[in-house]
Parts: sequence; C-alpha cells; structure tokens
Amino acid sequence: MQDNLIRQQQLDQQRWRLEQDQRRLDSERRQLENRRRQSQPPAIR
Repeated sequence: MQDNLIRQQQLDQQRWRLEQDQRRLDSERRQLENRRRQSQPPAIR
C-alpha cells in the first residue's frame, strides 16, 4: 500500500510540473501575440 501512495505522490508532482509548464507557455504565447499585435499597424478600426 505504501508504494501506491508514494507513486501517487510522484504522479501528482509530475502533473503539477506539467501544469506549471503549460501555464508558462500560455503566458509566453500571449505575450508574443500582444507584441506582434502592437508591432503591426492596426488594419481597420
């Protein structure tokens, strides 16, 4: 039973790390899109 608990904790840590990476990637992509939008002249307002 102890092994299962440890394994579950490891899986939780992995999932948490993946979520952190995903969040960081999302924010980076958002920043890139914002920069691209600012560098382009607004087409139609």
